[in-house]
Amino acid sequence: MFAGEGGDVGGQRLDDGAPAPDRTSEDAVIEALAADITAFTREHGLARTVVVNVASTEPQPAA
Repeated sequence: MFAGEGGDVGGQRLDDGAPAPDRTSEDAVIEALAADITAFTREHGLARTVVVNVASTEPQPAA
């Protein structure tokens, strides 16, 4: 899941089925994510979709 516990955003369940980067090329991951965003936009009849990257640029803490 990508957002909140349970993966719900605005009443829509997020798809956590993107290919794992360690098993798939970067190009395949990008194509899969673009296809998911395009499908979401079409399914909801939206004129546009905004994606906000909230990933941290901070290094992972030592385990």
